[in-house]
Amino acid sequence: MRRFPSGAHAGMIGLIEGMATNPPGPDDPPHLIRTHYVQYIPGPLQSPLYARGLIEAAGRLVTWTVSERLAARDRQRAAILSGAVKVEAVIPYKVLRDLTGPMASEQLRYLIDLINRGIAEIVVPKGFYVNSEASYLIARQGNRPRMVISQLDVRRATNRSVWVRNPRQVRRYFGEVFTESWACGDPADTPGMLWELLRGD
Repeated sequence: MRRFPSGAHAGMIGLIEGMATNPPGPDDPPHLIRTHYVQYIPGPLQSPLYARGLIEAAGRLVTWTVSERLAARDRQRAAILSGAVKVEAVIPYKVLRDLTGPMASEQLRYLIDLINRGIAEIVVPKGFYVNSEASYLIARQGNRPRMVISQLDVRRATNRSVWVRNPRQVRRYFGEVFTESWACGDPADTPGMLWELLRGD
């Protein structure tokens, strides 16, 4: 593993932009991102207000100003909305439940729109679920090598970004780890759950 304290974020943005500008060939599988974050909504699914709130709260990184990070997030959002990339995400219910104010309404409606447009499939498990402590983003770009950006090293109790290049570990997250979490909910239930949260049910 090689650490990228701020570069992993840049690499993720570039990866998603590259997916949007280089659609898969006729014989290639579609571009796909699989992601699960423990404490917040994954970057590819963040609405403008939500992304701004997180970035402004975090402040400047080593080589990224707040404005640079906001601009990068805008580019990532445009790439996702282009429809060239499909996103499969596991979002803990408590993350959505804890949204407040105008940010909550915008973010929930944004997720509903992504689902309705076929860009995203989302599972929202309630309570404990398998691999609930593992945060990661996995990307498959056509038939190119898969890459993982991991945000949490549970064994060392540290929160940091790393590129994982071990093919066996990447395959494990892309298949086994994500599938186990995905099985803890049904994406068909998610739109109704999001509307319930919007109404305050």
